[in-house]
Amino acid sequence: MKSLETQSPSWTATIRENRPRLYFSDTQWPQVVRELAALPAPRAALRDAFYSSMDKVVAEPPPEYLPPEQMVGKRGDTKTLYSAMEELWQREVGNQIFALAVAARLKPDAPYRAKMRELTLAAIAFETWGRNTSKMGNNADLAAGHIGRGIAVAYDWHRDAFTDAERQQIRDVIAARMPCLLKGLYGDAFWARGFEENHNQVSVAALAFCGIAFYGELPGAPEWLAAARLNFQRVADHASDDGSSVEGVSYWTYGMNYILQYIEATRLITDSADLYQRPFLKNAAAYRLNASTSGLTGNLPWGDAVTRDWSTPHAIIYRLASEYTDSDAAWFADNLPTPRGGADDRALNFLWARTAPASGSGPRALDHRLTVNDLVTTRSGWSSTDYLLSIKAGPTNRNHSHLDAGALALAFGDEWVLVAPGYGKGSGEGAFWQSGGSRWTYFSNATESHATLLVNGKNQRFDRDARATITGFFSSPDWNATTVDLTRAYSDVTSLTREVLHRRGDYILVFDTATATQPVTIEWLAQFRTDPIKPNSSTLLAEGKNGRLLTTLLAPAEQLTLREPTTPKVDVTQGRHFTYAAKQSGEALGFTALFQPVPAAKTTSALTTRVTGNHIEIFGEGWTDHLARSEKTSELRFSLTSDQTTAHISARLAIIRTTSAGIVSFIALDAASINLPGLSRTFGAPKNLTGQRNADGTWTISQ
Repeated sequence: MKSLETQSPSWTATIRENRPRLYFSDTQWPQVVRELAALPAPRAALRDAFYSSMDKVVAEPPPEYLPPEQMVGKRGDTKTLYSAMEELWQREVGNQIFALAVAARLKPDAPYRAKMRELTLAAIAFETWGRNTSKMGNNADLAAGHIGRGIAVAYDWHRDAFTDAERQQIRDVIAARMPCLLKGLYGDAFWARGFEENHNQVSVAALAFCGIAFYGELPGAPEWLAAARLNFQRVADHASDDGSSVEGVSYWTYGMNYILQYIEATRLITDSADLYQRPFLKNAAAYRLNASTSGLTGNLPWGDAVTRDWSTPHAIIYRLASEYTDSDAAWFADNLPTPRGGADDRALNFLWARTAPASGSGPRALDHRLTVNDLVTTRSGWSSTDYLLSIKAGPTNRNHSHLDAGALALAFGDEWVLVAPGYGKGSGEGAFWQSGGSRWTYFSNATESHATLLVNGKNQRFDRDARATITGFFSSPDWNATTVDLTRAYSDVTSLTREVLHRRGDYILVFDTATATQPVTIEWLAQFRTDPIKPNSSTLLAEGKNGRLLTTLLAPAEQLTLREPTTPKVDVTQGRHFTYAAKQSGEALGFTALFQPVPAAKTTSALTTRVTGNHIEIFGEGWTDHLARSEKTSELRFSLTSDQTTAHISARLAIIRTTSAGIVSFIALDAASINLPGLSRTFGAPKNLTGQRNADGTWTISQ
């Protein structure tokens, strides 16, 4: 209440001077209209698509309210009574009310206003806006968030569209249902302190919208606004500075959209725009760009997610591009595929595109590391024919997360070949969400469905301290090297490390090293969308329409064999997930694996290898890579056919590439010294570096 006492005098004064109060004042609207009329291509297409979608909404009959018992099985999100109780079908009703309010403001002579009124009156007649049998109760989650926001905008922008009696009906329903969201925020809802969760951000945004729209008319409105303001400050405090979300890409889009809506809708009245100074918003566009597959038509598969957007992030990226004058973010938004999502997304897409700068030249970096949620993406390029490898670290037990520490996934364009399961089909069951135990009995959430390691046949830890941490990251034009400490994600081991070396365009090497105080059994797991074939006894070949991936376990020299799920509840589509594994037992164990990604347009031959202890030779077309590694920095010697004395590198790991011209390039990790033809250097502290030999014998170094 102290915050309310402090803020309410300025809010009251500002609100008295403004109507409408949400998003834009009457004095701002003419400029908004001019900017929207001047939208250039391709952004003008977003405006045209919006009006086309609104015309379809106008032609539809108003929705009939059905209680959850009658909604079961009618939609994909109502497969069970448990899921039908959320009444998520109402979200689109709220979205349409919001979008029609936008359309009616821009085209007052069109039939949009009448349809907005019709849907608003239909919505206030619904028995509930979401149901729950816990202490959270009814009208306290996503359905109420969407409808409350839509009605607030309709009421604030188009008061005279409703009669006095209808306005009173609206106020009565809002006065009865917004306190349910407020009680949820004060502790009754599961999302009350879930500041990183979309349920919190969507639900509390509605409190802010209604707090402003009904300020001075409903006694509770000032408290709704004050509570929302404090909540979103906590959202910013808990958000990841790297711009990412522990909930994954799909839910990031949902939550970020409402964070920005809260800021933009309330900035006339409150200090919400101060949130743009926080790092999580400054880095948000870069996160979402680098979470895209090459070609921009898909996204990362981690956690409860699908590998495409539920609602594409055009609006989010345009808003961020505008706020930070970011031409590369504008390029990203301009080049995203045709938008998906609800009516509100279509409205915000072009509404927020109007002030974005012109497109820049597009992304240049091929590798990206999240420094808070510990995730790496490394790719061959940004075109739809390129591939992307993602390396998953970070916490294992957060909202919508899986027990997937150390997992790998690879896509050609938007087609995932080395896969993660994503959203499981068990999500309509209450047990699926019990992260203290029963959640991990579902195959989609368990460790064994991810391309990582399984120790003693058990899931990774799921206590709140369980996580994997990226301890090394190095990026150069030709290479990415990432090291992940997995120790805190597992029981029964004293140390467990995964190191991934990506030679861009050629191959990926994965080194896993584990120690334990007593013998353990570790399984090395690979996951595929289609059942791979075996071109030879030691290699798996997984083929997709965009490319193929060859997988070979180099050490131990074991065959990867098909593994059936052992988790009790197998909730993936039959024939859409194939696990291959190899295992070994002991107190000190190691695996070395080679992945060779080959885009469909290429006819590159399969790589061949020779393994001798900690030395590996990889033979490509016209080149040979010579690898040596040690547990710590030491003198590494390379067996080169031409002259064994020409290469001495003191490092923890080094790879030298030779062709008929001799040594042409290298990578050295934790290097103390380099001694190659034309290059001799010693370092006071270990360095990661790569080198490319020029035609004149000199070297170009990246470090």
